[in-house]
Amino acid sequence: MARTIEVAMPKMRTLAVVVGLLITTTVSAADKNGEWFTMQLLNGRGWVNLTDETRQLYLTGLINGLRWAWLEQGKVTSKLWENIYIPRVSLSETRKGLDLFYADPANVNVPVIFALEIFKMRLDGKPQAEIDKQTEEGRKFAHDVIEDRDRIKQ
Repeated sequence: MARTIEVAMPKMRTLAVVVGLLITTTVSAADKNGEWFTMQLLNGRGWVNLTDETRQLYLTGLINGLRWAWLEQGKVTSKLWENIYIPRVSLSETRKGLDLFYADPANVNVPVIFALEIFKMRLDGKPQAEIDKQTEEGRKFAHDVIEDRDRIKQ
């Protein structure tokens, strides 16, 4: 059994990398105006323009990529992993949670990775004030990054 896992892990890593690259290439090609990303991270504007199937694949690639990084590097990604990994919710339910988050136009520039943290906070029963604070921090982060990008372009 252990040998099977050792052989399967490199294949799964390769598959995760290939799927991630395909999705990133597809999303980047569709993003004509550079509005689907905030600091090179897919944001809500990009999220709502993906098909349901592509959203599901994006989440699968993101979670598998973080899981792989966490297994390989431990402490480097453990905090991020703890903040977004939701074992008791399906990918479909996670997708719906993100759809709900991005239904608010004020959240369109917030990167998906931040939205996942906020969704997990809701599931964990965190106080609404804490969730609101995190949401505002995500919006401010996105605003500042976009403002800096626009200033550099001038």
